[in-house]
Formats: sequence, C-alpha cells, structure tokens
Amino acid sequence: MIKLISIVAAATATVGLAVSAHAAETTITAVHSLQRTNTTLQSFLKTFVEPVNADGKGLVQIKFLGGQEIGPPRKMAKMLSRGQFDMLGSPTAYYLGLVPEGRTLQVANQGPHALRKNGGWALLQKIYKNV
Repeated sequence: MIKLISIVAAATATVGLAVSAHAAETTITAVHSLQRTNTTLQSFLKTFVEPVNADGKGLVQIKFLGGQEIGPPRKMAKMLSRGQFDMLGSPTAYYLGLVPEGRTLQVANQGPHALRKNGGWALLQKIYKNV
C-alpha cells in the first residue's frame, strides 16, 4: 500500500510539474544578421533553434523572426539592446562598435572548453551582459 501511495504521489507531482512548466513556457524572439540562405544562419536554426524548441516544449521556445529583412546587419546589436528582440545570431564583426572584446572570439587560440576552464568565458559573459 505504501508503494502504491508513493507511485500515485510521484505521478501526481510529475503531472503537476508538467502542467506548471507548460503554463510557464517562455518564448524568446530571435533574429540573425545574415541572409536566410546563408549557411551560418541555417546552422543556427538547425543546431540551436530546432533542438531548443524540441527539447524545451513547455519550458522555452525560440520564435525565429528572420534575417536581414528585420534590419540592417550592423544595426541589429543596437536593436537587440533596445529590446526589439531577445536573441541575436551574428558574426562579431557586425557589433564590434558595441563590444570590442568580441574580437577575442575571432582570435582565440583556445577552444570553448579551455575558455570555460580558465575563466575567459565567464569574463566575456560579464562584458556582454553589460552592453
């Protein structure tokens, strides 16, 4: 009987979490500074947006608004900072005026794992959050 109560309690909690997660789903709007036909933009959609939307059902969804038809590529970072959308995929060259430290991503001689380990990634996150 105790086992049955535990199973029912676990099932109820799971359903409750699923319902509350579904009610709290967040939609993030995203754009990319490149043309829709560009392979980098296509990769952004295929390797990032699609998996997040598949795995994030009920929690988070990314609504892709478009590429260069949304605005001039070199002005998209300012559009992001003004809140016109939530996420921007862009080569760092397009926003170096706002975040000159972004160039470090282009010239780094270490991969992302090393940057996370040595604190470089945390420093870049701090810089990007203050833009």
